[in-house]
Amino acid sequence: DATGQILFEREILNTTEYDYFLEFLPLHDGGGLSVSTHRGRFTYVTWLHWVDSLGNITHLDSTQRITSNYWHVTNYCTFDSIRNEIIAPSRDFYFAGSEISNVRPRLSLYSPSGALLLRKDLTSQLHNHSIGSLYPLADGGYVASLMEYIHDSTAASQDHRPGIVKLNSNFDVVYTKYLFPPHFYNQVNAFHQSRSGDFYLIGPHDACPTDSCYLGRWYIAKFSTDLDILWTRIYNLGEGITNGITQNPTQIQVLPNGEILVNVHNNGWWPPTSQFINYTTLYKLDSMGCLLSGCGIDTTVQPPDTLYPNPDGQLIAYPNPSAGEFAIAWDVNLGDLSTLLVSDLAGRVLLKEAIVREEKPTLLDLGDWAAGVYVVTVTSEKGRIFRARVSVLR
Repeated sequence: DATGQILFEREILNTTEYDYFLEFLPLHDGGGLSVSTHRGRFTYVTWLHWVDSLGNITHLDSTQRITSNYWHVTNYCTFDSIRNEIIAPSRDFYFAGSEISNVRPRLSLYSPSGALLLRKDLTSQLHNHSIGSLYPLADGGYVASLMEYIHDSTAASQDHRPGIVKLNSNFDVVYTKYLFPPHFYNQVNAFHQSRSGDFYLIGPHDACPTDSCYLGRWYIAKFSTDLDILWTRIYNLGEGITNGITQNPTQIQVLPNGEILVNVHNNGWWPPTSQFINYTTLYKLDSMGCLLSGCGIDTTVQPPDTLYPNPDGQLIAYPNPSAGEFAIAWDVNLGDLSTLLVSDLAGRVLLKEAIVREEKPTLLDLGDWAAGVYVVTVTSEKGRIFRARVSVLR
C-alpha cells in the first residue's frame, strides 16, 4: 500500500527450468495483467494472467502442447483507456533447424476484468512478423513496433528487419515502414511514445555484410506524430568488437525537456582479464539523439551501396538531419523516371525536377538552403508517391 506494507504475495506456478516475470500492467481498480515467460532447455512459452485487487490469479493465455520446436511469446500489453480494453500482441514461432518459419502474429483483447473479448489473427497481413507495444492514434487507429523475420537459405541464421506498423480501428494493417535492410542483429527492443506524441524505436544494429560479423552497435530512431522518420542514430559506445564487448539497448525514457535516457546492456569477453562480463550503462542524449557532447561521423546512418526494396511508400533519406546533403532512395524499377518536389511545411514548392532511379541512392543537395525542416516527395511515372521529412542543420 502507500506506506510500503505488503498486502499479499502470490506465486505463479513454475513450469520450466527458467521462469521470469516480464511485465505487470496495473489498472485503476487495483488489478492488472501479468506477463511472465517460462523457458526450459527446449521450450519457451509466455503466460498471461489476470490478477485482481486481492491477488487472485486467473490464467488467460498460453500455448498448449509445447514441443521442442514451437514457441509462443507475448511480451507487451497496452491498456486503451478510450476503448477500455487491454491489447496483448503475441506471436507463435515454429523452428525448423536454424530457420524460424511460420511466425504467426495475433492480437488478444481483454476487458479490465480479464475477460477475453477478441482474438485477431494477423498472419495473412503480417506473416513472419512480430508486433510490439501498441499506442492509440487520434484517428482511432494504432501504431506499433514491428520486426520482420527473413530466412536466407544461404545464411547461417535468421535475419530481422525492424520498423513500425499502422493499424486501423479494426486492427487491419494500413501501412508499414522499415528502418534497415534485414540482418541478424537488426532488431527491436523497445518502442516508446513521449509526452509530445513523438515515437522512439531502439534496438541492436548490425551493419556487417555477412553473418560472421557483428559490431555490437545499437540504434535509436525518432518518428513524428505523423509517423515520418525524423532521424536515426547509430552508436557503439562500448569497447567495440576488438575487445569483445557488445552493446544492446533495453529501455528508453524521454524527459520533459526533450532529452533522452537510454539504458544499454553490455556483455562479452574482456581480454585484459580474460573474463566474461555483464554491466549496464545509462546514456543521456539531446533532443536530436546526439550525446550531450555532440554527434560524430559514426552516429548517423549512412546510405547503403544499393537500395533495399521498401514498397510501402517510404522515401529513405541519409543522413537525416544533415548539413544539407542527403542520399535518397525509393523503390521503383531501375531507369524509371520520377518527379522530385521539395516543399516547406506550409506546402510551398521550393524545388521541382525530374530524377531517374539508379542503382545507388540519388544525392539531394540542399547545402545552400536555410536551416529547417523540408518535405521531400518523389512521384513515380506510375503515380506512386514516396515522401519523407528532412532536417537541414547549421
